[in-house]
Amino acid sequence: MTLSTRPEPYIIPSYSLVGDLLSYLNCGRQYRYHQRGALPPSKPVQLWFGQFIHGVMEEAYRRWNEQRTTRLNGGSAGPLLTFPWDDATLESLEQEIIGRLAAQGLVYSNKSMLELSRKRARIMINEIGRDLFPLIDAAEVRLQGIRPMPQLKGAPARSNYYEVTGVVDVLSTLHLAKADPGNRILQALMRNPTVQQTLARHQANNGSEFEIILDYKGMRRPPLPEDALGRFEWQIQTYTWLRAQQTNARPVLAGVLIFVNELEPSRTDMEALYDEVYELPGGPVTDVPPAGKDDIALRRWRKNKQSFPQLTFDYRLQRALHIVPITDSTMHASLSRFDAVVAEIEASVNKEKFGKGISASWKATPKRNNCTVCDFRHFCDKSDVQGLPLAP
Repeated sequence: MTLSTRPEPYIIPSYSLVGDLLSYLNCGRQYRYHQRGALPPSKPVQLWFGQFIHGVMEEAYRRWNEQRTTRLNGGSAGPLLTFPWDDATLESLEQEIIGRLAAQGLVYSNKSMLELSRKRARIMINEIGRDLFPLIDAAEVRLQGIRPMPQLKGAPARSNYYEVTGVVDVLSTLHLAKADPGNRILQALMRNPTVQQTLARHQANNGSEFEIILDYKGMRRPPLPEDALGRFEWQIQTYTWLRAQQTNARPVLAGVLIFVNELEPSRTDMEALYDEVYELPGGPVTDVPPAGKDDIALRRWRKNKQSFPQLTFDYRLQRALHIVPITDSTMHASLSRFDAVVAEIEASVNKEKFGKGISASWKATPKRNNCTVCDFRHFCDKSDVQGLPLAP
């Protein structure tokens, strides 16, 4: 009697926009160890801050929306959460998120980091939240889609398709007739000429409802020579394509990136901005240089001074908000780039599968800021930071 054999499982590789795409582009070799090798970073400082900001904003919106819904239904919801929120309310919210992260093994590294994170979170709620919360339709929206696997050189692909996944921080619905003209996020959107053209085109087709994709970035605004800003725009464009696959989707008018550090810059952030505007060759190498009082204050500042200038909130908000216009051409160009990165990762997987070592299979992208915090810098031949590891 002939026994049948079970066929090999057919697995469709899954790639997330942040965990795979952006991580690989940051450094392929580091991506191999952290994401595919499941080796967590020993000092996840940036991870803690990003999770803290996301958690604070999600919980703040939940409390605000719960109270608003209760009041609209005629119930009592306690003292009204008007902006700015009082210190006691913010303190309780922050402690709840800190406790949640600690339960996941994520703990802040020092008190100064915690205090700066709290300042940024409070500005996010009191200044961004007052404009953002009324627009929110859903938070932490999970998206997924399937794309054909790109052609690989030298070896067959593992699958004919691959999965794209992502989580949108905030999905907002914009009703033009009900929009508040004083909303600063909408004002920034409407100042963008490409967004104006998209809006006019949809209105000509009797469209009055749109969606806006918002994404928080726990970092400062990247300078122009680096391609980080383009990668984040690419991420928003791909989110738009994924959103369009859902049956309840409305046209996406634009994306908004919020660079949280710009709302409350640290001394290091200010030094970097000073260099980008006044000292780097070909400068300013930022798309939002200071003007007026901010230019005077920053120009007169000397980096050897203990204190640093306090820039106006209007300028800090301008640097924090980055508008990403959405068009069919930009969206499809981003998808093509995504396919190319997936092809690179799959090629690296194949190299390692057929016997090559990690260093020979995965490319490294040495940058001082990245290598300094990398746990693998001491044995990486491409590391920008050399030296022996410290004893535990």
